[in-house]
Amino acid sequence: MAATATAQQIGIPYREGKLWGLADTNGKIVVKPFYDEIRTTDSYYDGNTTGKLFLVKKNGKNGLINTVRVIMAPKYNFLHADSVFITEQISQYGSSDVKLILYNMRGERLLNDTLMRIDTVNNKAHPEHLLYKVLSYKKNSSGIIWYDDQHQIIKQWILKNVNNVYTNYYDNGLIDLYTYTDGSDVRRKMDMIFNARTGKYDVKSATNNRELPDIKGVPDDGSGLQGGGYEGQQRQPQNFIIKTLQFKANGNNGQLLNTITPHNFTGMRKKDSVLIHLEADQIISINYSKEKVEPHNYNRKLTMGDTLYYSANYLRFRKNKKWGVLASEKVIPAIYDSISYFSNGLLRPLFLVGKYNKPGGKMSWGIRDATNKELAPSIYDEITRKGVGSFWLTKKNGKYGLLNLKGCLEFEAKYEQIIPDNSYRIFQIMDQGKYGWISDYAKCPPVLPYPVERYKKIGGYTVFEVKDKDGHSLGYADKKGFIYFSK
Repeated sequence: MAATATAQQIGIPYREGKLWGLADTNGKIVVKPFYDEIRTTDSYYDGNTTGKLFLVKKNGKNGLINTVRVIMAPKYNFLHADSVFITEQISQYGSSDVKLILYNMRGERLLNDTLMRIDTVNNKAHPEHLLYKVLSYKKNSSGIIWYDDQHQIIKQWILKNVNNVYTNYYDNGLIDLYTYTDGSDVRRKMDMIFNARTGKYDVKSATNNRELPDIKGVPDDGSGLQGGGYEGQQRQPQNFIIKTLQFKANGNNGQLLNTITPHNFTGMRKKDSVLIHLEADQIISINYSKEKVEPHNYNRKLTMGDTLYYSANYLRFRKNKKWGVLASEKVIPAIYDSISYFSNGLLRPLFLVGKYNKPGGKMSWGIRDATNKELAPSIYDEITRKGVGSFWLTKKNGKYGLLNLKGCLEFEAKYEQIIPDNSYRIFQIMDQGKYGWISDYAKCPPVLPYPVERYKKIGGYTVFEVKDKDGHSLGYADKKGFIYFSK
């Protein structure tokens, strides 16, 4: 049960048969498998974000360990660890009558009283100070503490021996304390402020009748335009430019009607018209909204001077039996056997372009944006996407690969199978009996002997939970191909 590591490090749950311990990221066992269960505490429910604490279970009881030592032996019914405190819940889990015992991160009990709850006190004047409101079940034992997380001690009882406490924060650094003492239903309004001379907080009766502060927020800036070719809703308060593009046929040429609007509306809206030479045999105006392509809802943080493009239509034109597109100030020339709207794109609309490959007679596909910039070369037999998806699935010579939304290569088209989920956000990769995985947040090449169920970050290190052929979880693995379990 004892840890063998000499310094605290990232630990990965390691299973040996039915028992669990910890291994480091090089596969060396640092806590010998001893426990019936082990769970990281960096999830939303468990709260801790350091990735170095683990809840363990033995014979139905819970404990807490790290890679160096046992912090709390497995003898508790319910434990919770955030990044500052450990709490033991001694009432039935999920009960409305919650009873908590408070410990520091060394597993030492901090308060003799049983708590109803502990809440953070808003402390904008001194955010480096950790202030907490503690509500005790014992009468006249609630209050506010200043906690020293470095030394793991209560630095000061700022307010003590009250039956309850309510707090309101003001921008001038003062906090109102509304308290009830035993046998009294009168609330006392008090000031709490840090005394730099004594290095402690002072509490005294309120000396003014200040009113509650106004609630201030960031208003909607009204820039939530929507439509085909637009990169998604934006709510950015910076100054930027909105360019609205509209296209129409003018004889056998195209005409761009351009409107420029400063987003802060301090400048004048400008309109102009540009004739763009196409010399086309046929021109078709197409509205993005009528295309059978689900637009992707991108989010891009705009900064001062950026340009946001919006266009409702584009021109598809034919010349010498080939097709091109006019969807910006530049032309995608009529050199393709097929061209169609593919996605609204991060900045400009994207188009799927295809050329016949002679002598095979097969179409080779690529992707270009509205300015004719190549995002994917015309080398693929297939390119597939879904509107909410984060990747493009490619196929070439019977093998599969993946591109991301910028057209950057994630996996070369050389794998036997790449299977997406329904959203096209998660993909299983299979090749030569090995498995890989990719999502928005993690990526593993096909080096694992088991399918991947999900990913997990532990102390900043990414591991993958793998499963057997029946879908049962086996344990963790990493992209180096190391398996953190043995049968």
